[in-house]
Amino acid sequence: MIYNILFTQLFKFFANVNLNTEKTIIYFDFFKNTIYLLFDSFNIVKPYPLATMKRNRTLLVIFFFVFCVNLFSQNQEKKWILAFGSASVLYSSENSSAVGVRYLELFPRVAVGRYMFKNVTFVGSISSSNGATQKYITFDGEARYDFGTSGNRISPYISVGGSFIAAKHLTPTINLGAGGTLWISDKFGLTGQILFKLSETKFSSQRSHNFGTAGLVYRFSLSKNNESSSGRSKIRTSKRKRLWNSKN
Repeated sequence: MIYNILFTQLFKFFANVNLNTEKTIIYFDFFKNTIYLLFDSFNIVKPYPLATMKRNRTLLVIFFFVFCVNLFSQNQEKKWILAFGSASVLYSSENSSAVGVRYLELFPRVAVGRYMFKNVTFVGSISSSNGATQKYITFDGEARYDFGTSGNRISPYISVGGSFIAAKHLTPTINLGAGGTLWISDKFGLTGQILFKLSETKFSSQRSHNFGTAGLVYRFSLSKNNESSSGRSKIRTSKRKRLWNSKN
């Protein structure tokens, strides 16, 4: 019952954001399958061991790849972002005793995102604690809302999303956060973000924690016509005009 109500409202939302029917179905299917994955994970009494989650993880990666390919084929004129940097994890003193560590540094962190509609950008990323004392690999997905500031030199946003964290077990989290980008040129910027990752207490191998990121971001267009147009455009702090919608 709750699935039907949620999916009905979700479909109505996408149908009212000036998208054609084909795009509406693509976006709706993506969120529907993501919600199924998160709901199914949080209904598990015990977390899956990594060995039994390989198939689910593979399906998740394949699904994410197919979704990105579908978006590319439908909207080549839209802007993309690619970010590279590092991340850090901070547990509270209480939760650190349960997971065995208080602080972790993650490097590298790679993220790819795309502006979709009405100030919303979808972003997927992966971060790894390579060489750390404790394994922590996180697969993150989020939707960012930028308040119409994506064409400004400083662009703040709020975000909501979810993660699958591979540590002792593969466990899900729900994420809430905020961040921003300082664009130092038309294509390059410095970006930072703070998230709170909420993990249910039934997952003994993972606890809720703070997650911070910092790095360099590059934005580009997969459309040659759009790329040449945006390359000639300038950042205007006085007007909220998106660079990829500018006309010369």
